[in-house]
Amino acid sequence: MVHSGKDVKDPPKDQWGQPLYDKMKGDFKWAKDVIPTYVWFNGSVERHLLGEKIDPSKQPMHHNYPLGKKGKKNAKIWPFKVMKGKQMYDSGNNTFAVPHLFGGYWKHYDWNQAMADGMKAAGLPYSGKYDWVETDMYWKITHMVVPKTQALKCNDCHGEKGRMDWKALGYGSDPRKKS
Repeated sequence: MVHSGKDVKDPPKDQWGQPLYDKMKGDFKWAKDVIPTYVWFNGSVERHLLGEKIDPSKQPMHHNYPLGKKGKKNAKIWPFKVMKGKQMYDSGNNTFAVPHLFGGYWKHYDWNQAMADGMKAAGLPYSGKYDWVETDMYWKITHMVVPKTQALKCNDCHGEKGRMDWKALGYGSDPRKKS
């Protein structure tokens, strides 16, 4: 794994021709035709706000996590794209970082300076120490979906090779099947 800021001559590409590394952003893992992650969702999320304390021992840290439970009012099974990555945090204050990227890091490639500048601009204290933590973000899939003629059919979820993880959703097995 190569962290951002390194000069890599001719970075490798994946099978689709997408770069696997970018100096500004680091390593990439591209995917195509990814099956979403399905979770119960009631329209609300639990999220971290700037300046809130985090517990970096709990990884991955969820930037936002869909709320909802099976059997609860307004909760529906909803598709999400889960973006996984590593993010800076102030390891002295245990808060997520606000690095200054444009005109900052992407100009001088100094994470400590980018962190100090970004935290100052955000009005947040910076201890002078940073580290990296694995994170994820749940993005509702509400756009860039296929036309209705290509929409999923019942067996795409409930069939022999259905895409749903029924146990993760709180069922012993596919609820459509009779025991």
